[in-house]
Amino acid sequence: MNIDPSNPDYIPFYRLMAKLNIPLLTHTGMEKSFANAKDELADPMRLKLPLELGVTVIAAHIATTGESEVQDNFQRILPMIKKTLICILIFPV
Repeated sequence: MNIDPSNPDYIPFYRLMAKLNIPLLTHTGMEKSFANAKDELADPMRLKLPLELGVTVIAAHIATTGESEVQDNFQRILPMIKKTLICILIFPV
């Protein structure tokens, strides 16, 4: 994966995705299939921007591999899942 989902240049794109209910499918966790992948871009915390803009995010592999900032990627994504699930329960789509 060589796209940074936290890049603010994508805000208009994310807003359109949210409006049209188009999900963002992105890889999270360490990539072992591609030699040129940038694992730092698969940090689940980089998904905060599209989530905050209302985009449905599919976090492929749910960050079960790798670390970001010396923290297990799965541990980094758990609070985001809990927060998102709470929002869905309170504000069903």
